[in-house]
Amino acid sequence: AVVTEQQVGDDRGDEIRRERALWVSGVHFDPRSCDQLPLAVDTEGCAFRRAALEYLAASGQSYRLAIIGSHPVVRAAVMFGGFVGLIPECALMPGMRILGPDEGLGQLPPV
Repeated sequence: AVVTEQQVGDDRGDEIRRERALWVSGVHFDPRSCDQLPLAVDTEGCAFRRAALEYLAASGQSYRLAIIGSHPVVRAAVMFGGFVGLIPECALMPGMRILGPDEGLGQLPPV
């Protein structure tokens, strides 16, 4: 069986691939307009959630957990607009904009 994502702390199986993590928003949303970064994140234990929260804590950027849900929920929130998510590169869809240093979000290591 191939598992597409392991939960944090689960070391069963062999890693066959790591994926670039991308900060994304809807194409018309500018996160710089917010006092706190409105995050759409996966549920507790998700490696992408952990990477996002660790990065934001280390950078001192103010954020709020606006939406917590599964990967499809995070993608839908980002597409709807008004939220920032951290997704695997393979989940990038038309209507999403990759965010980076111009928005105060740095590149993360592959997850």
